[in-house]
Amino acid sequence: MLVQNDFCKDDALTPVAEHGDVEPAAQSGINSAEATTECEAATSDGQRNEAMMAAAFYQFCADVFLEPIPQPGTAYVVALQKRTAELFDLATDEPGMNDLSAWVGEVAAAAQATANGDSTEPSLAALQEELAVDRTRLCRGTNPNGPLPPYESYHLPAMDKTARQTHGATEATSVAKTYAQYDVHLRSEQGERDDYVGVECAFLAHLASREVAALDEGDLPEACRLAEARADFEQQHLFAWFPHFKESAAPSAQSKFFRGLLEALASCA
Repeated sequence: MLVQNDFCKDDALTPVAEHGDVEPAAQSGINSAEATTECEAATSDGQRNEAMMAAAFYQFCADVFLEPIPQPGTAYVVALQKRTAELFDLATDEPGMNDLSAWVGEVAAAAQATANGDSTEPSLAALQEELAVDRTRLCRGTNPNGPLPPYESYHLPAMDKTARQTHGATEATSVAKTYAQYDVHLRSEQGERDDYVGVECAFLAHLASREVAALDEGDLPEACRLAEARADFEQQHLFAWFPHFKESAAPSAQSKFFRGLLEALASCA
């Protein structure tokens, strides 16, 4: 059942268990401004639900953008279909839901066709390959005529393409300082820069998870500080550039899954 919430200003998410993909170097040391009395007064089960859904959504995005898709294979696409159906309320008309719902249906049809020995439907292996190719096309910048990959420094609105490409190290350092400010270090098995979309989403998932923990412990000032930190990072970093990436990348997205996910994440800005 859908729980009403304000996350992304829509009703397209359903609550699921949190996933952790970042590690705190220390649980203290949050250097945010003092929480407002309005925030503390508004703290409720509604805030907890919103933070839980934010944590789940951002971790989902982090995993999709950070984890390579195995080739060949079928297990990844089956697991992703299940997780997509659990996370989103696909019956809504919110941004991205039509494409995500259609993709979930494609995977279900492929699974049924495989079970029935029907070779007329696209196979699960073909759908997994499509995702892997689409992820490479969108995130790795392999096509000179395609979008720049999803790094904050490549999509700052006031910069032309050449300037964005040469500005990367500076912006990645700026984002890294923000992570350090909140005493967080990120796992880097994939070797991504700190301003990559998957890393920024992992950081936001971590802040939201800590907000839930603070609420569960009855620490309302801490919960409000974490909520403010998340909102600040969204405004100053992820949503300052991701809509630009979405506009440039959407025409290159071949899979319904990535078309839907780009639309859903950009709609949160």
